[in-house]
Amino acid sequence: MTESISTPNALVQTTNGKRFYVNSGVVSVGSGETTMIEIANIGERDIKLAYAVGAADNSNADTLLKVYSNNIVIFNDKSDTTGTYVSLSRSDFKIILPSNTSLKITLTGGGAAVNWTVAGYGKYV
Repeated sequence: MTESISTPNALVQTTNGKRFYVNSGVVSVGSGETTMIEIANIGERDIKLAYAVGAADNSNADTLLKVYSNNIVIFNDKSDTTGTYVSLSRSDFKIILPSNTSLKITLTGGGAAVNWTVAGYGKYV
């Protein structure tokens, strides 16, 4: 049996303990704000997190990404809808978070449900 690597509620350490990853798995996002990743406490060390957001389906509606730390929005990004293709930034987003804080990443769609994923990786600083 293969263990799932969908880990929306935890930073999973690599075997050497220096890096970690987090993945939302495929989540259907409609017109309400949908939590993709939510970690109550990132732990005892500061982290540098890079993450990417991808749509698995086509849509003609904008999508809003929000990143929260301790329930405060620290980053927003609105998708660029071109025809029927939805895309947030083509590169990784990068942020540094202090120890013992929370992390929450949400998406809000602008219409019919679209399947999205959020995948992240990082290191302790």
